[in-house]
Amino acid sequence: MSKRTGTKVQKNRTDDEFIMLPTVDFCFKELMRNEKVRKGIIAALLGVRPEEIKETRLLPTILRKEYEDDKYGILDVRVEMHD
Repeated sequence: MSKRTGTKVQKNRTDDEFIMLPTVDFCFKELMRNEKVRKGIIAALLGVRPEEIKETRLLPTILRKEYEDDKYGILDVRVEMHD
């Protein structure tokens, strides 16, 4: 286990054995770039069939600051729903 991150570290692995989990930010963002995968994940989260989702689009994930002393917000996924 890594002391710095608290995650398990696999020793003596080859690159062929490496599987990046979707819990890793980079992996999750790459998965979201695929429209079919994105639609499937969103459908699963909403409890609907993927066919019920008309469209998915990638939106900017960095939220702008409203006030000078605000911090930037960065989202992994941003979903816009119909009313």
